[in-house]
Amino acid sequence: MNQSKPKKPVKLEIQVQLAEVKNDSRVVLKNEKKQSTPKNEEPFALPDILKGTVSCRRESKGRGGRTVCILHDFSEHSLRSKDALKIMCSRLNNSLACGGTVEDSTLIIQLEDAAKVTQILNSWGLKVKRTGG
Repeated sequence: MNQSKPKKPVKLEIQVQLAEVKNDSRVVLKNEKKQSTPKNEEPFALPDILKGTVSCRRESKGRGGRTVCILHDFSEHSLRSKDALKIMCSRLNNSLACGGTVEDSTLIIQLEDAAKVTQILNSWGLKVKRTGG
């Protein structure tokens, strides 16, 4: 019989760098485009104390029977911008532990209890007008 020597395993070394870690401990993938903001431009921020009035109404029509709070008619012009509404929506979502979205110039908060929404908005310095019953 033919006896052959056992084959030695082939050792392969592959050096591939898929990601690199930056100083700020953020992992950046090689294919990911770096997003940079200009240094002179700061992101939009809301002031700690807000002024003005806002109207709040409860609505369930067209939402599968689920009740939402809709904040609309912001009296302060600076609160009508899309960036200000997004920041306000995220703050409300975090403090109320609920969902929400921005549509046109209104905030839709997925919460049945409008009293909680008005209480938080009052603590921020906004006067809330309850509309629609």
